[in-house]
Amino acid sequence: MNLQHYLQEQLEFWHGTLDEMVRECDAATLHRTAEGSTANTIAATYAHVVLFEDFFVQTKLREQPATLFEREGWGDRTGAAPSGWPPLQTPEWSAGLRLDPATFAPYAARVYEATDAYLRGLADDDLEATKMGLFRESTVGRMLMAGVYAHAVSHAG
Repeated sequence: MNLQHYLQEQLEFWHGTLDEMVRECDAATLHRTAEGSTANTIAATYAHVVLFEDFFVQTKLREQPATLFEREGWGDRTGAAPSGWPPLQTPEWSAGLRLDPATFAPYAARVYEATDAYLRGLADDDLEATKMGLFRESTVGRMLMAGVYAHAVSHAG
């Protein structure tokens, strides 16, 4: 198994896991906060992971001038505006976000599809190429593992 195939399988698994985690949550569960807690809501964490993947793959890896969210008008359809680019998970943003999974799911699917298409188009040499990430230069393969795969895993708990 090569790195490209491994990353594709891992991303497919974690995309499915994230979607499954929120699929049967009602609005109260998605937006619940515990008394005195500083933890973000499930809704905010899920939206952040998807928005960040869109940002990271489209603008850092593919070097597009804007995200799918911006280019394809997903803000009007999802009602889940990011905190900015990169989409940070601030307490204020988390508290104010009201996510409807039924309207957000098509955007998430579009982001996953775009990431998968990008990854399928990469050769092993492409994964070894270096690019500037958020904080430092790294290989495309490492950026995918850290910025997309590990990011989703870390928020999934």
